[in-house]
Amino acid sequence: MHSQRKYHPIEDCQCIYDMAQILNLKISGLYTNPNQFSEIPEGALIQADNIQIDKGSVAEPRRGQAKYGQMPSSYTGVIDALFEYNDRLISSYNNKIAYDNGSGTFIAYTDPYSAQSGYRIKSTKANKNFYFTTTQNIKKISVLTDQPISAGVPRALDASLSVVAGSFLPNNKSVCYRFVWGYRDANDNLLLGAPSGRAVIVHESGGTKDVSVTLYIPDNILEGYFFQAYRSAIVDKDIVPSDDLQLVYEGVATSTDVNINGYVTFTDITPDDLRGAALYTNPTQEGILQANEEPPCAIDIATFKNMTFYSNTKSKQNIFITLIAVSSTPSTPSTTKLVYDDTITINGIAYTAKATENSGSGHFKLFNGGSDGANIADTAKSLVKIINLRQTSVSAYYVSNFGDLPGKIQIIANDYSLSQFAVVSSKAQCWNPVLQSSGTDNSSTNDVNPNRIYFSKTQQPEAVPILNYLDAGVATDPIYRIIPLRDSVFVLKANAIFRIIGEDPTSLRISLFDNTVSLIATESAVEMNNQIYCYTDQGMCAVSDNGIQIISRQIEDQIQQSEILTNFQTLSFGVSYEVDRKYIFYCKKIETDTYPTHAYVFNFFTNAWTKYINNRSCGITFDNKLYMGGVDGYIYKERKQLNSSDYVDNVYNVTINSISGNVITLASATNVAVNMVLAKGNIYSVITVKVGNNITVESGVGFTAGAAFVYEAIESIIEWSQNSIQNPGILKHFREVTMLFRTADFSSIELGFSSNFDSNPEYTEVSPLRSDQWGSFAWNSIPWGFGSGLAYPIRTYIPLLKRRASWVFFRVRSKKAQSYFAIQGLSVQYETMSERFK
Repeated sequence: MHSQRKYHPIEDCQCIYDMAQILNLKISGLYTNPNQFSEIPEGALIQADNIQIDKGSVAEPRRGQAKYGQMPSSYTGVIDALFEYNDRLISSYNNKIAYDNGSGTFIAYTDPYSAQSGYRIKSTKANKNFYFTTTQNIKKISVLTDQPISAGVPRALDASLSVVAGSFLPNNKSVCYRFVWGYRDANDNLLLGAPSGRAVIVHESGGTKDVSVTLYIPDNILEGYFFQAYRSAIVDKDIVPSDDLQLVYEGVATSTDVNINGYVTFTDITPDDLRGAALYTNPTQEGILQANEEPPCAIDIATFKNMTFYSNTKSKQNIFITLIAVSSTPSTPSTTKLVYDDTITINGIAYTAKATENSGSGHFKLFNGGSDGANIADTAKSLVKIINLRQTSVSAYYVSNFGDLPGKIQIIANDYSLSQFAVVSSKAQCWNPVLQSSGTDNSSTNDVNPNRIYFSKTQQPEAVPILNYLDAGVATDPIYRIIPLRDSVFVLKANAIFRIIGEDPTSLRISLFDNTVSLIATESAVEMNNQIYCYTDQGMCAVSDNGIQIISRQIEDQIQQSEILTNFQTLSFGVSYEVDRKYIFYCKKIETDTYPTHAYVFNFFTNAWTKYINNRSCGITFDNKLYMGGVDGYIYKERKQLNSSDYVDNVYNVTINSISGNVITLASATNVAVNMVLAKGNIYSVITVKVGNNITVESGVGFTAGAAFVYEAIESIIEWSQNSIQNPGILKHFREVTMLFRTADFSSIELGFSSNFDSNPEYTEVSPLRSDQWGSFAWNSIPWGFGSGLAYPIRTYIPLLKRRASWVFFRVRSKKAQSYFAIQGLSVQYETMSERFK
């Protein structure tokens, strides 16, 4: 008699098969940081290379990028930045700027233009002009094909005045002048510079006179610029003339004036009652503190509510000196007063006190016939005149005003490229400060303000008064970026974020917005959807007026591995792709990379992260397409025909020598690889084998000898997080998987499998079963196999070695050129087996 054994639930569970199905109809993007068993959403991915999730829970391959144009002179290095102006691209590369002629041919501007060390050139558009930052100053383009010029108009230099025969100025009367330079640019913007200092003339020589004016021309004034003279009302000689000035003369500088003479001359004959428009800096107008100074040298530039902002600024090198003693007997030696043949050397150029002026020899006139104050003032003005005529690297201004001691001079570098310069003199004691006879004790200085933001007048981006500035926090912490949103300007610093609000220059104010977030990757910050997306010490953030939102928590482990790499801060960059609702962040992948090699891509509608795998150095969206700067001197343009031709990268020219069935012999197979597509006319076929110059294609029908093309494949990989059927502690028997395609326009695709017991992926190649005879029409007239638009399930068995596991990984890999898919989910058939792990 046989005994009957009772059922034991543990020992016998593997004999009980409970066929079940799990359906996953979501694709949520990358989730690599949280607990993969409990903290990730349905449809989470651990690999999403070269795909995009722009439709809710639909994974598609990214569109390809084709070479659009190469930098001039066959430049093969990294492109630094891309800009758009007047529907054309502008590129920055190798300390040069070039513009696109409209068909991918880039033409370089003549002069070199480089960014400040550690930064890239930034730009803004205002008043129909294009402005960009350089190490020299802010540059401006009004016409794309014209050479850039310096933004702003230089402050007018002082003038020499004398009375001549005439009829408007009575005897024993005086008047005051100021002078202004300006021009009207190609976009019909009127620009006026800062006015000169006050120039007062007293007429005491009898009779009625006119005034002869010699106005000296500043550096950076170009042929065709106009000059204006503004004059006060006539007053008695003992009365200080008013600073309420009105226009009495306007003229245009000729080529001879600018390039040969260095000055213009004219005679003021305007009667007092015919004076014209008021000078804009009059006390009854804007005031002298609102003079239109040139924009400062800046790291970043932006436009907000018709004001242009300049951040992280510095001024030109400058120094103040004051002449305090002139000898009344200059032929007699003196130890404390200026006499003949005494010298002062400025920026390496010597100026000598003489009885008469000679600009070619650097001789300035020592006056000794008046009072001590008059002699000092007139001698200092003569020195200012000769400095301005003799050298182009600096300009001099006589800055003693009414009520000041006479003889005060300011010497300013003409541009930012001039480094610190020294002033020495053979007669030390006649100057304040005391000037040494050699060395650099008395040298110029400049204001370097890493935390300062200057702002222009409304609708005058090139007019920046000296008091129009705001300081953001501690001076030693630099501003990295300024980015305007709809209602405010955000100031991103190394250790905090500030915000500027206001409607005009009089109402602007700045305040601390957040001191817990610090910008790390300076080029990552871009505006999109009225938010600023950037990489900070908290990861990827979206900054808006409502606060700061961290958006990269789910992939934080991956990005942090890049953050520790050398030059992450300067090489990484972000691109705003608003029309596709994407923020694209490129960075290095490994330490040996010398440029960004992959990108994390965030869609702010689907909240999904994916990755692009390619080498890029900068980017911009233009004409609703993505344009990327390459590391090979090329600009790449996104393919966006919305058909199968979009899903390739580069295209290469080849020549077909002969055809034998499916084997095609090329003249050269350089750049040709398996899985590329060979194309000639409307005939396309995937390359399956390459041996030397012989290639095998899926079908050689229709090909003929002659010129052809090969299209580079984009390898797309999607891998779902481990599928443990919500219980990783139970062993299962996974039988089959069905991939659900919204569109399956490919000849074949690979499904990959791995498990916790066998981590090496095993691939199975599958093809769609189609009722519409895939590939029977012109390939890229519409997407491959365009048919009913119904979903296409592709079912396959799971490989034997991957079936028995606690969890499995499912993967899709597409690596053939011009293959398109749209995956909507998967279904898995399985059976539970045992609580044993192995």
